Amino acid sequence: MPSIQQFNPTAAVLAWIWPGLGHLSMGHRRRGMLIMFGVLFLFVGGVLIGGVDCVDRKQDFLWFLAQSVCGPIAFAVDLINQLFVKRMSDEARLFTIGLNKPNEMGTLFGALAGLMNLVVILDALQGAPHADPPQLDERRRQPPAVQSSAIGTSPPGSDAPLLRERTGSEAASDWTGRDRADGGSP
Repeated sequence: MPSIQQFNPTAAVLAWIWPGLGHLSMGHRRRGMLIMFGVLFLFVGGVLIGGVDCVDRKQDFLWFLAQSVCGPIAFAVDLINQLFVKRMSDEARLFTIGLNKPNEMGTLFGALAGLMNLVVILDALQGAPHADPPQLDERRRQPPAVQSSAIGTSPPGSDAPLLRERTGSEAASDWTGRDRADGGSP
């Protein structure tokens, strides 16, 4: 019987601080790295497409709420926007900000990255239900077993009885059910 899952608030906080860090702290290295790549690629891609001003807590507060779930990286980009970009003259800003559709796309990418990280945070908060059991890791390292010629064989180590052996015609028939021993075509 599976054990009761426990909440892991430390992993959830780590997942907010840096996407994927919560899963890395629980020992899910591959999952953590994929999360890190996915969320950060989406967020940084949005900033590159839309410019630094696509993360703006003053003008686009609702969008920023979604973007802020990416963690401190969203606050850092907003700080750069508020301290440097917003204080430029209008002429200088024309060459540094994204206009119209690219800015909107960058804002959307950042918000989607934040919402994706929200799902990741909830998954990290749930604990480690997706941990691979040790025997699964051992089976992955072993070479594949030779397939048995018996129909209905049970896996090694199980007490399930062998159903029956294949007959010569069953072994020689293809997926269509036609017997190849008598010269049937596929």
